[in-house]
Amino acid sequence: MYSEIVNFPKLGIDFKIERIAFTVGGMPIYWYGVIIGLGLVLGVLLSYYNAKKVGVNRDRLIDVLIGAIIGGVIGARIYYVVFSWDEYKYDLKQIFAIRNGGLAIYGALILGVAALVLMCRIRKVKLLPALDACAPGILLGQAIGRWGNFVNAEAYGTNTNSIFGMTSLSIKKYLESLVKQGVEGIDPSVPVHPTFFYESIWCFIGVLLLMFVVMKHRKFDGQVFLSYIIWYSFERAFVEGLRTDSLYLGSFRISQVLSVILFVFGILLLYVICKKRKAMGENVAPLYVNTEEGQAAVSGKLYEKKSQMEPETKLTEESVEDSAAELQNVEESAHNASGEDDQCSEDDSTVVPENESETESEQNEATGSADDHDNQNND
Repeated sequence: MYSEIVNFPKLGIDFKIERIAFTVGGMPIYWYGVIIGLGLVLGVLLSYYNAKKVGVNRDRLIDVLIGAIIGGVIGARIYYVVFSWDEYKYDLKQIFAIRNGGLAIYGALILGVAALVLMCRIRKVKLLPALDACAPGILLGQAIGRWGNFVNAEAYGTNTNSIFGMTSLSIKKYLESLVKQGVEGIDPSVPVHPTFFYESIWCFIGVLLLMFVVMKHRKFDGQVFLSYIIWYSFERAFVEGLRTDSLYLGSFRISQVLSVILFVFGILLLYVICKKRKAMGENVAPLYVNTEEGQAAVSGKLYEKKSQMEPETKLTEESVEDSAAELQNVEESAHNASGEDDQCSEDDSTVVPENESETESEQNEATGSADDHDNQNND
C-alpha cells in the first residue's frame, strides 16, 4: 500500500499519505528515507553550530559525525532485526531493505555513540565536549525522524478516546491481526495513540531546553549529553508502554527496560557529579572551552602545533641509520688518526739514534781539535 488516508476523528483532520516521494531511474524513493535523511542533516548542522560553544574544532567534528552516523544507522538496523528475527529469518535479503522502515533509536544510540568515541580518539577530539555539541542535534534528528513513522503508518499505540486519536485502513488491519493472535483489549474500530507524535513533540521541547537552558548554563563537560539521556529516557519509558509494536525480550519491552535503566543511571550520575563538584569548591575544573587548549582546538592552532612538533621529535629508521653511519665514520677517523700518531712515534724513535750519532761525532771532532791545539801548544 503506497497511499492511504490517515484520520484524526475528534480533530476533524484527514491526511492523504503518499509513501513514495519520487523515483530515480525507476527506483522509488520513500518519504520515510527522505524524512530520516532530513533529520540527520539538520542534526549535523546543529551539532556543527554548537562546536565552538564547547571547545571543539568544527572540521574535526564533521569527521567524527560521519563515523557516528554510519555506526548509528548500522546499529539501528541490527537492533531492530535482532529483536524482530521472526520477520527476517526466512528472507535474509529483507534485512537490508531499510527503505521500508525498521530502525530502532536505541540501536542507533548504542552503536552511534560507540563509533563517536572511536572517531574522537582518531581525530584527537575531546569526548565530553563533543557529546555536548551533538546532544541537541541527536534530539532534533529524532524529533524529525519520528514523522517518517507517520508516513509509514507505524509506531502507534493502543486504543484511545483522546483528542489526538488516529486511525487508517492499515492501522485497522494491524489491530485485527492482533485480535486474531489473541491480544486482549484491542478494538480495531477505535482510534489509537499517535505515539510517534507524542515523542516528536517531546523531543522538540527537549531541543529548546538543551539549547537555551542547559547549554547556556552548563557547569561541566558532558552535562548537555547527560541531560539528553535523562530527558529522552523519561519520556520513552512511558510512551513505549502505550505502543502495540514494541520489540520484546521475553515478556519485557526491551526499549522500555533500557529507558528505565538509563533514566535511573542518569539521575544518579548527575547527583554524584554535583555532589563532588560542591565538595571541590574552588578547585573545580573549568569547562574545556574556557581553557587555553580548548580555544586552540576551536581555532585549529592546537593541531597545527602538534603537526609541527611531530617531525622534530619523531625518530625514523632512516634517521637512525644515518646517525649510525655518521658515528661509524667518526670512529674510523679517530682510528686512522690514532694509527698516524703511532707511526709518527716509530719514526721519531728511529731518528733519535741518528741525532745521537751525529752529536757524538761532533763531540769527537771537537775533542780532536782540542787535542791538536794542545799538542801545538806543547810543541
